Amino acid sequence: MMLALPVPIWQHIAAKVICGTVWTLFGMVFLTLCGMLTTDTVSGGGFASDFSRVTAEDVAIWSAMLLIILALIAGALLHAYLACAFAAQFTQQRLLISIAAYFVIGFIEQMAALVTAVFVAFRGYKYLNNTGFSAASFFGPDNTLGVIVLTLLAVFALIALVDALLWALTQWLMTKRLNLA
Repeated sequence: MMLALPVPIWQHIAAKVICGTVWTLFGMVFLTLCGMLTTDTVSGGGFASDFSRVTAEDVAIWSAMLLIILALIAGALLHAYLACAFAAQFTQQRLLISIAAYFVIGFIEQMAALVTAVFVAFRGYKYLNNTGFSAASFFGPDNTLGVIVLTLLAVFALIALVDALLWALTQWLMTKRLNLA
């Protein structure tokens, strides 16, 4: 029924990802508030005094972390949607195929993340030391905030790249290879 609506496939994917991300964030905030109320964290002034010490550096780091969280939530939704789109290629056993595809896609993502981490750890660190580049010289001697935010934004860029790949594969499967039989 969903694909009978007269809108492009990318709008279907976008609607699902946006709606899923918003509801996931709402659920996270709700459960956090419930946990805080249950453990009596809000009353007693401890909670309000924690926010009185917020600095501009905190806002920069937390903003970058929020971007990462949003990209991870969207990626998880796209991961599941890609598994369903792959299973739609078959006429029988779609549920079983989508579950297997979900785990296979997850395994591929984990292996790619592992290879990337190993490459960055061995090649990237060695390259940075051999060229004389140091984060302290680039950002200043005492500016670790720039290093932290830049690292978080690099992680966000990698996650966004994986999300874009998941989006493109899902859209290709639903546009070119969809089997509604």
